[in-house]
Amino acid sequence: MTLEAIYFISQVIAAVALVGSLVFVGFQIRAQVRQAKLDAVRSMMSSFAEGLTPLAMNKDLVEYWVKSLETPNYEMERAETFMVGVYVQRMLRLTEAMHYQYRMGQIDESIWQSQIRVLESWKSTLAVRQIWNDRSDMFSKEFQDFFNSIEAMGYREGGQLADRNSKTPDKPDPAVGTQ
Repeated sequence: MTLEAIYFISQVIAAVALVGSLVFVGFQIRAQVRQAKLDAVRSMMSSFAEGLTPLAMNKDLVEYWVKSLETPNYEMERAETFMVGVYVQRMLRLTEAMHYQYRMGQIDESIWQSQIRVLESWKSTLAVRQIWNDRSDMFSKEFQDFFNSIEAMGYREGGQLADRNSKTPDKPDPAVGTQ
């Protein structure tokens, strides 16, 4: 075997090794991206659960929250309005962070769609609508545009959920009874 043949064989082996290492790096990057998405979803769910904790642990906040669902801010005590406002802003901040993660490709579409259903429900409440109207400028332009594009689920007086597919969600449903 000549020196030239040995050189050619070593070049072929080096090229195969290079391609093999690039394939391995590709698999590693793909696994890291998948893990980053899992971590983002885990973080999102954990943050959302932590955001709900004050509501579950504070009887006063629960009472204020329930009252705020159908009572205008101006009819509530200042302390009640403040506590509800802080809570809603906290949850909106968490959602803004989730929205950013979604835009960066860290959260899958199906998970994000379930979060939108939560936001539709939240946006139906008087408290969230009032706080958003008063403080939406405290959020990023991208999140403002996104949140403003969400349609609130139709809730009837008394807290009954209207048919989401109905063209007139405010029209009473005879099957539910009179309102």
